[in-house]
Amino acid sequence: MIPAATSPPWNPPERPLGCAIIGLGARGASFARRLSRFEGIALKWLADVSQDRLATRAEGLPGAAPRLTPDAARVFEDPAVEAVFITVPDHLHRDMALAAFAAGKHVFLEKPLATTLADALAILGAWQASGRVLKLGHVLREAPFYRAARAVIAEGRLGRIHAIRLTDDLGVVHGASYMRRWHRQSAHSGGLMIHKGCHDLDLICWLLDTRPTRVASFGGARIFARPPPAPFCSACPERPHCPYQDTGAYEARTPAEAADPTAFGLDVCVFTPEPDIVDNQVVAFELAGGARGSFSLAMQNPHGSERTLSLLGENGRLDGNFDQGRFEVATNNKGAARRRWSAKGASRSGHGGGDEGTLRAFLEACLGRAAPQAPTPDDALRGLVFALAAEESRRRGVVVEVDEALTGFK
Repeated sequence: MIPAATSPPWNPPERPLGCAIIGLGARGASFARRLSRFEGIALKWLADVSQDRLATRAEGLPGAAPRLTPDAARVFEDPAVEAVFITVPDHLHRDMALAAFAAGKHVFLEKPLATTLADALAILGAWQASGRVLKLGHVLREAPFYRAARAVIAEGRLGRIHAIRLTDDLGVVHGASYMRRWHRQSAHSGGLMIHKGCHDLDLICWLLDTRPTRVASFGGARIFARPPPAPFCSACPERPHCPYQDTGAYEARTPAEAADPTAFGLDVCVFTPEPDIVDNQVVAFELAGGARGSFSLAMQNPHGSERTLSLLGENGRLDGNFDQGRFEVATNNKGAARRRWSAKGASRSGHGGGDEGTLRAFLEACLGRAAPQAPTPDDALRGLVFALAAEESRRRGVVVEVDEALTGFK
C-alpha cells in the first residue's frame, strides 16, 4: 500500500497576514470559510457587486468582521491588504488581476487563468513585473490523489509513459447547473473546456512535465438541445418529473436568492437557447516527448460526478478513480505485487483535499515560507493553451499544431 501524504500542523505567522476576497459566489464563500480556520490570517475585506451576498457572507465568520464593499478598488487601496483572492467570473480576471498586481498585492486567481491568450499574457506580464506571488486555482495539483500519482511517475516504476487517459463525467445535477449559471455563456467562461476542462488539461502537463504539440477535439450540445417548456423552473409544468429541476446545488445562494431564485434569474430553464457551451467533448493529443492520450468531458453521469486517470508506461500502468480516492499500480514483473493507494487518512473534502492544500500553499508563499506553485509563466500557461487549442480544433474541425512560441515566453 502506498501511504497517503499528510500535511504538518499549520504554524501561525508572527504577525497577521491581511487578506481580501473579491467575488463572493460559491468559490469566494468557500475560501472565506476556509481562511477563517487559519490562525494568524486576517480577512480584512469582502468585495462583491451584490449587497445581499456581502451581508450574507460576512455573517458567522469568526474574529474581527471584515469590511464590505461593492468596489474592488477600495481593497486595492488598503495597505493592510497583502493578498487578494480573485474569484470573479472568468472574463473579468484580467482587469482584477492587473489592478491587484499594480497595487502590490499577492494574488490567488481562480482557474482558468483567463479566457483568451491575450488576457493570460497580460496577467502573466503584470505578475512578472510585480515581484509578487501568483497562485492559480488549479487545486487538483494539490489533491493527495494526483500528488501520489505524480510521485509514482517520478520514481520510474512505470517506465517512460506513452499513453495517458483522463475522464471527467459530470453528474446529472452538476452538469445541468452549468447550463443555468453564468458559465453557460462562453463570453463569460470561455466555454466548458476552458472553464472546467482546464483542470484536467493542466494536470496532464503537470503530471508528465510536458506540453501539448498537436490537439484534435470534437464536441457539442446533444442533451440540452430542445425547446424550453418554460423560461424558469418555478413556472414549468414539467418540473415535478424533470431531472434538471433547479435545486441551487453547486451554488452558495443567499437566503433571498434561495427564497425566490426566479427574481434573481437563477432557476432559468436549462433548455433555453441562451447557453452556447458544449455538454460533451473529447480531446485527442500528442505531447512533447512523444506520449499520446485523450481526455473526455461529458454530462449526464447517473453515478454523480466522477474523474478517472489511466497511465500506461513501458513497464506498467496506473489506473485510478479520483472520486473514490484510490488507484492501483501494476507492472510487467509478474512476480511483483500490485501496489495500491487509498485516500484513507488524507483529506477528501473540497476537490479531494485540493482546496485546503492550495490555500495553504498560497499562504505559505505569501509569508515567504515556501516557493509559489507556478514558478514560470510557461507552467502557469500550458493548461490554458491546451484548452484554447482544443476549442479551436472543435470549432474549426482541424488538428491544431501548438507552436512553442505561442505562449510568448521563452
